[in-house]
Amino acid sequence: MRRGLVKRFWQQGIGRFSAAELAVLGTRDIEALAQLLGDKPFLMGEAPCAADAAVFAMLALLMDPATASPTRDAALAKRNLVAYRDRMMGRCFPELLKQ
Repeated sequence: MRRGLVKRFWQQGIGRFSAAELAVLGTRDIEALAQLLGDKPFLMGEAPCAADAAVFAMLALLMDPATASPTRDAALAKRNLVAYRDRMMGRCFPELLKQ
C-alpha cells in the first residue's frame, strides 16, 4: 500500500519535492491565500461561494493540530485565515463550536 501511494505521489508530482521544498511551496500558497482574502469575510466578498467551501475544507484540515507542519504554522500565523476558518466553521458546523 505504501509503495502504491509513493508511486502515485511521484507520478502526480508532489512526491518529487523534498520536505523543505514542500514547506516553501506550502508557505507561498498560504501567503497568496491570505492576500486574496484580505479583510473580506469571504473570498468573493460578503457572502460565501463554492470556492469558500473548498478553501475552508483545506484550511480546516491544514490547521488541525494533528497535521503539524511548517505550512500549518504559516496558516495559523495569518489572523485573517484563522478568523476565516472560524467564521466558516460557525456557519457550516455551529454544533462543533459548542463543544
